[in-house]
Amino acid sequence: NNADNIQIAGPGYIDGAPFERNANTGKVLVPLEFNYCRNLAFRDFAVLDPAGWCFNMYFCSDFQIENCKIISSRSNGDGISLQSCQRAKVKNCFVRSWDDSLVVKNYPKWSDRSQEGASDDIEFSGCLLWTDLAQSMEIGYECVGEKMENIVFSDITVLHNFHKPVFSIHNGNNANVKNVLYRNITVEDASMGKGDGNNTLVELCNVYSSTWSSQHKTTSLGSIEGVKFENIKILNGKAGPAVKLNGCIDPRSGYSKDPHIVKEVKFQDFELYGELLAAEYQNYSSSYAEDISFSSSGNPITGHVFEAVDVSSYGNNIDLQP
Repeated sequence: NNADNIQIAGPGYIDGAPFERNANTGKVLVPLEFNYCRNLAFRDFAVLDPAGWCFNMYFCSDFQIENCKIISSRSNGDGISLQSCQRAKVKNCFVRSWDDSLVVKNYPKWSDRSQEGASDDIEFSGCLLWTDLAQSMEIGYECVGEKMENIVFSDITVLHNFHKPVFSIHNGNNANVKNVLYRNITVEDASMGKGDGNNTLVELCNVYSSTWSSQHKTTSLGSIEGVKFENIKILNGKAGPAVKLNGCIDPRSGYSKDPHIVKEVKFQDFELYGELLAAEYQNYSSSYAEDISFSSSGNPITGHVFEAVDVSSYGNNIDLQP
């Protein structure tokens, strides 16, 4: 807490198996929890069987997570969760998670909930994902604080997704989610819908959630604006996955009845099972959505071209001398 200039570097691994997760008492040990910290570097290590979220970054800035590997199999086993963070880069990581794999949220400060969060300049790149439960690349639901912008997911391969959307923005609070880019992404197995999930590939929505929107602070609802999908290739999976873009009118009394819009969403070179995604796609739906476009650049759609690596090593700059 409140610490700067920290580095955790491997090779090695953190084993969470000995630590208890108790849903009745709330007892849980998060392996990597950093609050109000700056200038951090994490690289070249693995985390196995965490008792909760693996990387829990809260009101942190100027940090990098690189070449880390996560396998989680317990409840709330999110991979890398960035909450109210700025200037963060997550590079070349492997995440197999029993909850969201990569996630961005806004929370207020626990000590003074009038101080809301802000997320800005966040990039996930070169990652390999396997999502057993929940979403692969999620923004939300907790979005307490108006600023959530300049968020990039690029050069990513999703090996499997079994439960909920691969691409999702669930704006359950007052954030103005702006300038989000999904670029050069391959999904090898889009098998969403297992358990209580649903066969939805893309879901962008402003929505009040009775479960999540009031958990940390009750706010009005915000907006989603300026989202681009570029060079996306979905190889295999369930037939007819849904693509949903939904704004809303706040259902609660006492809140404005002006619509909360999803707007300026661009699908460029988005290939679904060999076909270019278009507005005529039978399982595309939208409401309170404006300026939605589908296009082709004319260039080959490749998705993420995953480079061959030596999986027995962690990196090229490690001193292995005794």
